[in-house]
Amino acid sequence: MSATLSFEAWAQPDDADALALTWHAPAGCPDEGALRKRVRDLLGNTEEARDRVRVEARVEERGDGWMLHITTELRGAAGQRDVEATTCETLADTAALIIALAIDPEAVARTSGNASPAEPPPSAPAELEALPPAPLELAVSFPPPSPALVPSPPPDLAEEEPASSRFTVSALVQTDLGSLPAAALGIGGRLGFHHPLGGGLRMGALLGGTFFLGQREPLGDDPTLGGDFDFFAFSAQACPGYELDPVEVAFCLGLEIGRMGAAGYGVDLPETRRVVWLALPFGVTGAYRIVDPLAVRLDLGAAVPFGRPRWTLTGIGEVDRPAVIAARAGLGLELQL
Repeated sequence: MSATLSFEAWAQPDDADALALTWHAPAGCPDEGALRKRVRDLLGNTEEARDRVRVEARVEERGDGWMLHITTELRGAAGQRDVEATTCETLADTAALIIALAIDPEAVARTSGNASPAEPPPSAPAELEALPPAPLELAVSFPPPSPALVPSPPPDLAEEEPASSRFTVSALVQTDLGSLPAAALGIGGRLGFHHPLGGGLRMGALLGGTFFLGQREPLGDDPTLGGDFDFFAFSAQACPGYELDPVEVAFCLGLEIGRMGAAGYGVDLPETRRVVWLALPFGVTGAYRIVDPLAVRLDLGAAVPFGRPRWTLTGIGEVDRPAVIAARAGLGLELQL
């Protein structure tokens, strides 16, 4: 239950038109007479003419503390403040100081400078150093605010520990469609280094290798003629990406070098040939951390070969030639160290 205490004039004749105040405060808080006395004590005895100040202040109980909302209007300029404290008494002191500063900051400065050590001026929170519209750039000294009035920073604003670089080791089952005559299955491994750039961004470097299982490809519809193919490759890739724990996604681009070979069968003089494989691999890779430090890794991408060897049986015909672009995919487990 709040009691509203209102008065529209100053008690002393010389300040009769200086203040128009509306004061709302619950029972048990200082009344308007006590508040006026505190303002007069801060202003001291003076007969100087002052501009009229309109003030409306409201005190409400909030949980274990109190809240003051105060608005001031002087010469058409308005200002407002919200102040919290543990007692209503403290907020009454704060309100008196705000009102006195709005009426005559120079008088408050003189009164504060002449006050005896036994009667210091009331404390005010640090956020009241500048209260528009009163010109508070004067050098006015007040005691520091009570520790109870200085709020502690909320826990969620605490500085987070910066992300650190890490190494990864992956084992993958990989597939290729386009490099060999048919879809190929391979076993691969990879080493990675990931460095944070800030804001969740990361730069990664990957070194990997894959050995694809060999396969036999007949020449046309004749199963007695054809070739046996084998293929392995190593790659180095740069992978800028983004991490939002426990998920990480990156785009990778790099260089692949390997060896592709074929041995003919079904002919009188079968030959075995080996060629150097060079390609441009690219794609998207992602990881999901299951439980630290274990994650699942998924790769989706492609490789564009710099050269496409023709595999032929001399004098008979072409057995195979790699595609212009080969599709790649991989799935496996990863240790994030």
